[in-house]
Amino acid sequence: MPSAVQRRPFLTLEPFLDFYGSRPDGERWELIDGAPIMMPPPRIGHQRIASNLQRQLSIALAERRPTWHADSQIGVVSPDVDTFRPEPDVAVVDTSLDPKQIHARRFYLTAEVLSPSDHPHLIRAKLDFYCSHPRTERSC
Repeated sequence: MPSAVQRRPFLTLEPFLDFYGSRPDGERWELIDGAPIMMPPPRIGHQRIASNLQRQLSIALAERRPTWHADSQIGVVSPDVDTFRPEPDVAVVDTSLDPKQIHARRFYLTAEVLSPSDHPHLIRAKLDFYCSHPRTERSC
């Protein structure tokens, strides 16, 4: 008798947010192509790279584009895609965002610090999502 194929649950944004809200504090989850993915805690080296990038972007943006800000690990969504809610290591967003928001619907740049443990198909899916966003600066 063949074994059943294990399928990942397929979620859209609202059910994912309900699921995420039920998880213990400290767990990080991303919605990637309809699949909830638990993210492992980042290593120190990973965090240093991300925080250095965020700091340098913040300095440059304060001088050149003060209405934008670099934030770390915030959820980003697209008005046209409801099966993704990644949390890039750094995202450039409007300073006018309400601090109570749980994700940004408009973003201009995203950065992922790659680690040896990253799965190439997840990175590719995230990159495709980021590049499809209508307001992302094009460098894909």
